[in-house]
Amino acid sequence: MKKKTIIWVGLIGCLLTSMAGITGLMVLRGWTEQGGWQEWISRVLISYPCSSLVVLFVFPVMVPKLTFLFDSDAKKDEKQ
Repeated sequence: MKKKTIIWVGLIGCLLTSMAGITGLMVLRGWTEQGGWQEWISRVLISYPCSSLVVLFVFPVMVPKLTFLFDSDAKKDEKQ
């Protein structure tokens, strides 16, 4: 898998995860009491760039190492 693909998938995942988490929390605590759509947009504008930093700077280093780790474990399990 190319790094470019990993980053794009990660960025889309960050957006969807941020939106789901923000929405869930606001619904549980009362949408109107939390500030409604204006607060939702504000939270997305803060959380998405923060999570994107992880994708841009941590994923390129972490994903290849984890892929190697998980793939090598899978290969060991197949041999047994």
